[in-house]
Amino acid sequence: MLHFLAIELVLLICDQLDSERDVSALARASQKLYGVLSRVLYLRNATYSGSSALLWAISSGQHMTAERAVTAWATLLRTKVSDESTTGPVFYGHNAFVRAAEQGSDLVARMMTETGMIDINWRDPGHGRTALGWAAMCGNSSVLGFLVGLKDVLLDSTDYYGHTPLSLAAQTGNLTSVRLLLRTERVNPNAVDRLQLRTPLAWAAFRGRLEIMKELMRQREVDVDPLDVRGWTPLSLACQGGYAEAAAELLATGLVDVNSKDRFWRRTPLIWAAFYGEENVVRVLLRSEDIVAGIADIRGHTALSLAVQGGVGRVTRLLLHSGKVDLGSIDRVRKIPIATGSIQSSTHDRLHATSTKAALTSSS
Repeated sequence: MLHFLAIELVLLICDQLDSERDVSALARASQKLYGVLSRVLYLRNATYSGSSALLWAISSGQHMTAERAVTAWATLLRTKVSDESTTGPVFYGHNAFVRAAEQGSDLVARMMTETGMIDINWRDPGHGRTALGWAAMCGNSSVLGFLVGLKDVLLDSTDYYGHTPLSLAAQTGNLTSVRLLLRTERVNPNAVDRLQLRTPLAWAAFRGRLEIMKELMRQREVDVDPLDVRGWTPLSLACQGGYAEAAAELLATGLVDVNSKDRFWRRTPLIWAAFYGEENVVRVLLRSEDIVAGIADIRGHTALSLAVQGGVGRVTRLLLHSGKVDLGSIDRVRKIPIATGSIQSSTHDRLHATSTKAALTSSS
């Protein structure tokens, strides 16, 4: 008989119910009651439950539920003075906006923006990241395309770690995101993060994101040889990771120092490649006319001595046959890099014979 009651009485009854579940049960009593109480239910959810209905709709792709939840949230903010604490409707609404960008719900992102109640540059408390940053990192191009077109969006907003949307996209390998951001011509391709001091290009090299590296290097203002906090260049990072094609692309610019030493170990890209046994990278580096293969690190180890000590026979042979290794000063800690059992005897014999010859020549 509840559906025969006046709407005012139904709303009074609803006010006495403690939980959304009870309100929902009452709403399902009849079609008329549902029409009256569904709006109340969404308002209560936005007021007391952190807009959980909206978060569920975003994750489940329920557009009708999302639309009703957004409408209720906006109505609540227009009719009530709401605090902006981490437990208030303002916070939960903005949190939902960021989650929509993260999960690729461009419909919700648009609806919430159109309410006029959203600060599009709001940063979530977990990572200090904006909706734009999440969309770029997760490769949600539809949301990203919408956000970059907004007048007041901060394209180079940084999260707690100093990562810009471009940096996040470069790290995660989202080429479309990188292109969308670069196309605006309003992003800084040389922005560095706070911890590693790496540019987007350095992060792309570190992850071996070849196509993203190419896209970044097409920008006239991009620095192809920056140093990070350890003194590693993009070339050094690519070499350590074993990304030979990435190393080749960087060398092809003619703007990188192939013999650049890092700050701590004082190792060049070639030394790092030999240390990690990256045969293809060593081959690429040795093609460079400017390579100095006999450089030693802070402990006196050269690329050859590290390759021998590590038992990396193929890298050892590449270095020996390159003609770019000074066998008379192989290891400054006075350890002749005699091959271990993992290196074929032919390599051992050639190294020993050449070292002996160098010693005899110097003594004469």
